[in-house]
Amino acid sequence: MWFIQITDLHISKFKDPTRIYDLRKFCSEVIPIVNPKFVIASGDLTDAKDAVLGSEQFLEEWQTYYKILTETNVMNKTKWLDLRGNHDNFNVQYLYHKTDLFRNFSSQGPFHKRSYLTQIQVDDSKFDILALDASIEPGTKRPYNFFGMIDEEELSRVENMLQKSDSNYTIWFAHYPTSTILTPAGYMNIRKFIGKHDKSVLFVNGHLHTMGTLINRMYTLHAEGFLELELADFMRTRRFRVAAFDNGLFSALDIQLNTYPLAIITNPKNMLFNNPFKENIDLQAKSTHIRILAFSKSSIVKCKIKINDEEWKTCDKQTENFFTVSWNPSKYSKGKHKISLYIEDENQKSFSAEQYFAFDGTTISFDFLARFILMSELTTIFQVSYIIALIVCTLPLVVFKIWQILLKYKKVQRPKIQSLFWRRFVQKYLILCSINRIYYGLVIMIIWTTVLPWSFHEILDGYTGYVFLWGTFVKGKFVPGTLSYWYGIHQLAWFQLPLMMILAGVVKRSYNRFLVGVKPEENFLQVIKLNLPFLALLFAEGFLAIFYLIQNGFIPFLIAPLRVWSLIYSIILFYHAHFKISESCFQSSARIFAIENEPKQS
Repeated sequence: MWFIQITDLHISKFKDPTRIYDLRKFCSEVIPIVNPKFVIASGDLTDAKDAVLGSEQFLEEWQTYYKILTETNVMNKTKWLDLRGNHDNFNVQYLYHKTDLFRNFSSQGPFHKRSYLTQIQVDDSKFDILALDASIEPGTKRPYNFFGMIDEEELSRVENMLQKSDSNYTIWFAHYPTSTILTPAGYMNIRKFIGKHDKSVLFVNGHLHTMGTLINRMYTLHAEGFLELELADFMRTRRFRVAAFDNGLFSALDIQLNTYPLAIITNPKNMLFNNPFKENIDLQAKSTHIRILAFSKSSIVKCKIKINDEEWKTCDKQTENFFTVSWNPSKYSKGKHKISLYIEDENQKSFSAEQYFAFDGTTISFDFLARFILMSELTTIFQVSYIIALIVCTLPLVVFKIWQILLKYKKVQRPKIQSLFWRRFVQKYLILCSINRIYYGLVIMIIWTTVLPWSFHEILDGYTGYVFLWGTFVKGKFVPGTLSYWYGIHQLAWFQLPLMMILAGVVKRSYNRFLVGVKPEENFLQVIKLNLPFLALLFAEGFLAIFYLIQNGFIPFLIAPLRVWSLIYSIILFYHAHFKISESCFQSSARIFAIENEPKQS
């Protein structure tokens, strides 16, 4: 039994019309050639982004998608199992609302509100294909709609579907990888939920788009006993996946559109996909024939294999797409071995591949970054990373403030530091913490980022959302914070921490001017040079503020605490540090520690 997966089509009325052309070609050409039992279309069927930065459901995009399905007759050639992605859920108030265009312009939308199960029987084996819909409700606009979420009611529905089933294998698919799906507080995570069903062998998905080309193949085997395979997007890479179960052994090939011929060695299978939890690997060691699935536009006239450095063997054609050759697997009982494949069709188009197999439990590792992303809890990582960034920002302020107070009341001795670098560093931060209007200004910014609202704007048509680090309130519902922690990390690490360092330098120059006698720089270019870090910071944050204005409109722009008010507030702090701190403000600093004579420079 073999099937195809395709994901992240992103049909757009504004960008790249070749996506539409190539999807039509995929449906009209690839599907008849490969003739899969079913096709999984795992979300982001449409792009739902306008020409600038907005997001909403566009009827024209959905009509284009459905028109391709109907005009190519693909839904009558195979089972087309499609599912919502986060883009298909942008600005959807609730499922089956008029904005939920998946309902009317997809293969499965008219029949299933959310998750659904399809069973396919091949010979004596029954396969459950379970579509897991983790789209959030309400479906907010970008950028607040990235992680998936499943509530208890939906998990119970899925549980009931599986309990009624009598399948041999369960293939799960979703738009979101398991690392980006949230389950209710106190409930088992989604991996444990999938893994507790002993028929679960495979979970395929999309969504992550090869992490911006960082990870070409994103696969892993979970301790819960199932393989997870993320697939690259069709939008840019034009890849799709051909996967097969041969006597219960799973194999897969991710390949680009217009690649002909294409083939999968199903026995001995690629050891990367070995699953000792669910597969009987001994079947390969006891088999009599090497088995190959091959497909092309024209008849395949040549199929041969080679193991290690042995001679090439010609395979026998059993059917149009199925080739075999006898072998003696006992010769390869120890360690891993390389099998090479060569296919040629009557148009002299060829395909070559090689993979490794092993029967003794020898393993090869998945890509480390792929394993890390698929096996982690990304929300937890973002939360922990935010806490680390928060500590990095607040710890110097807290430590130096306490130190400054202890020095002021002579509870500790004045610092005597030999290193010029560290002496200047300590001086800068002790002075900064002694200027309360600057110090508490920085503290307020950090508290605001962590606790108070970031913005008030329409994140769903007709409904204002109240966005915090830890979640969003919209339409009477609370959506837990996910990607917001990533934005918070950016705010702390790339805005507030640099701002703190810049202000420490500014107050130190003011200190030198008043108490050390360093004359202020009067040359305009030198002034610009001295303040270049702040100007660069201002430019970067101003650029993001303009994006916010374009995306959300003028009124939300005016009442955006994080993106706009913090920018204005930082300018005020910088202005005060430069021009509004009098000499008397530094007298306490002068009494705290000895002033070393430094070179007369500002």
